[in-house]
Amino acid sequence: MEKVSFQVQGSASEPYNVEISRSGSRLQCKCDCPAGEKRTPCKHWKGVFEGEKQKYMGISPDELADLRTWITGTDVEYVWAEIKENERMQDALKREKSALFAKLKRVMWE
Repeated sequence: MEKVSFQVQGSASEPYNVEISRSGSRLQCKCDCPAGEKRTPCKHWKGVFEGEKQKYMGISPDELADLRTWITGTDVEYVWAEIKENERMQDALKREKSALFAKLKRVMWE
């Protein structure tokens, strides 16, 4: 098993502790922020895999780059891909809805 622990400066005055471990195709991510304490995926560890710029402490840029590769081939990677596809579909539906409301406006008042 591989395990990396580091800190991320969030909105609180004290940084949050993040731990990411991988054993085979099993990836586990933990954070002691309020969302993480409820076992809800939080932005502090998700940001690692999304490439978001956060203030990381206790991990070098090279270690962070290596850590980003850990998602490949894991159970999390496949669910993550489904979430991203769902987000793309939601964005497309929002744009379509906006266009339909614009069309409705033209139909009603022109």
